[in-house]
Order: sequence, then structure tokens, then C-alpha cells
Amino acid sequence: MDFIGDLPQNDGVFTVYVDNWYGSESLAHYLNSMGVKFVLCCKGNRPTYLFNGGLTSFLSQKGDVKARYKEMKDESGNILPPLVVMSFFDRKKCNFISNIYGPEITPLSKDKQRPELIYFYNYGMGGVDNFDYGLHSYPLFPHRRSKFTRVVFFGLLKMLIVNLWYCYRFSNPNLQNTTQSEFLMKILEGCVDQLNLKRNDEEFASRFCHFSRKMAENEKRLHCVVCRGNTAYKCRSCKVPIHPNCMERYCNKF
Repeated sequence: MDFIGDLPQNDGVFTVYVDNWYGSESLAHYLNSMGVKFVLCCKGNRPTYLFNGGLTSFLSQKGDVKARYKEMKDESGNILPPLVVMSFFDRKKCNFISNIYGPEITPLSKDKQRPELIYFYNYGMGGVDNFDYGLHSYPLFPHRRSKFTRVVFFGLLKMLIVNLWYCYRFSNPNLQNTTQSEFLMKILEGCVDQLNLKRNDEEFASRFCHFSRKMAENEKRLHCVVCRGNTAYKCRSCKVPIHPNCMERYCNKF
């Protein structure tokens, strides 16, 4: 509620999309009284009389939809936008509350049986889903540590990298296919360039500049110095064949 209170005046400019972790009837009433457009996904017990004890009992097979309209008024008796309370049987029973979309079938959806509310909820939540995909698709930092402060720090750092990755691809249309690992290598190479290392400063490079380099196609694949498996990577500083996952065990010795 505190976060919602900090939202700017709506004036029909934006729409709030909320997943079932936060969605509830009380939040719907609060947003509606503020004049905010919203689509909330709710758990079956928020509230039970509407969903688990009401609409979901009418859903028997995939594609079934059951909805109700609820007229709303504020404390002064002024009429507010009506609330649409809807349950939809997709892969499981899903519950929604909205003041802008309803159960009507939308022609925008490839699935002709998908309600308008579901289509726009999936569209609006795409940003959250994409962020979660970027956050977990490339495990950058191990989170099993004894100090929770390190877990929080590395988690925030990974979030920053994911957001930068999406901003980088959005601002460079020709680089839309840049993977997260490629973007991370650009960051690391930029940090090394900023150090302005000299080639004869081998002592500094041997201590701090351990980065993996993929071998050329014509180079012979060698055994990793740690696990002895075949590898296509070398350490740029140590000049030895090594898997990227094995570098921490070997290169930290120096």
C-alpha cells in the first residue's frame, strides 16, 4: 500500500499489473478509489468467497471462464469504474480483478478463446518475466555463502547487470542478439582497458587479469589443468588450457 501511495497521478497514462503474490480485493478497492487502472492476479483465498468458494467452482475444463461485475462507489457516493472479477481455467485455475478489461474474447490473441483480460495481463507482465529469465538464465554468482550480506550484494549486482543488458540491447537495435555472457565480457574488457595495463607489467596481470579466452578453431583442444577434461578455453594470463568454471580453483593460487 505504501508503494502504491507513491505513484504519480494516473490520468489514464499507465496501468498497474500485479501478480498473485500481492493481488487482493483490498488492493483492488484502494487502486480503484485512486483512479488507477489495474489488472491484479489473485490467489484463490483473496478473498475465498469470490474465488475458491465462488467462481472457480464453475470451472470444469481448460478454457472455461466465469466472471462477475461489481459496481463501485466512493465514500461520497460518486460512481467509480466497476470491478471485473474473473476466474479462468488455463493450465490451472487463475483469478483476476480489473477495472479496465473483461472476459470478452479478444481478436488480438492467437488463441481465439483467450479473454481480453488474460491477453493484456500476459502482455503487461512480460517485463517481469523477461527480467526473471535474464536473472536466472546465466548463473553469474554462487549464492550459497555463509554471510547473507554477500548474497544480497551479489543479487543486487546481478539485477544491475540484467537491467544494463536489456538497456544495451534496446539502445542498440543492431545488437539485439547479444547474449548476456557476451555483454558481461564487454564490461570486463572495458574495465581492463580502463586500467591501462602495459604489456610488460606481467606481475600485475598475473595477479588480477585471469579471464578465459576461447581458442581459435584451428587450435588443438587440450586437457584442462584442473579436471583433465577436454576444453576449448585458455586463461589469458596463465596461458594454460582450463574450463571457465575451473579457473577459480587454479588461478587463485597465484
